[in-house]
Amino acid sequence: MGSHGRGSAVLLLMFFVLINFQWRSVEGRVYKVGGSQGWGFLSYQKFSSVKYKAGDSLLFIYPRYIHDVAQVGSLKDYTNCVVSKGAKRYTSGKDKIDLKKGWNYFICSVPGHCSSGMKLKVQAF
Repeated sequence: MGSHGRGSAVLLLMFFVLINFQWRSVEGRVYKVGGSQGWGFLSYQKFSSVKYKAGDSLLFIYPRYIHDVAQVGSLKDYTNCVVSKGAKRYTSGKDKIDLKKGWNYFICSVPGHCSSGMKLKVQAF
């Protein structure tokens, strides 16, 4: 292969790497909250320490007749386990929620669950 052929191959490879990088950055990563155990009564500290990016998603898997997910809009609501008017509630049992830039707050709105630790706050950059 001549130098012209190698140059074309390198350009083609660079093109595919660039396309792959752009596709991945637009799509974002999906993180399953709670790992194999799903959304429930466990420590979410390791999920709070992940470096999330705006556009990444959290996947909440849970028995829909036992739990839900409420995306609350403030640290005060998160801390006090309050679902204020306008908060988004998810009840499908398999909810994929995109993260916005800044802090994102999630609680289970079933009485007693949030106060027992079923809540998660993450920051997306």
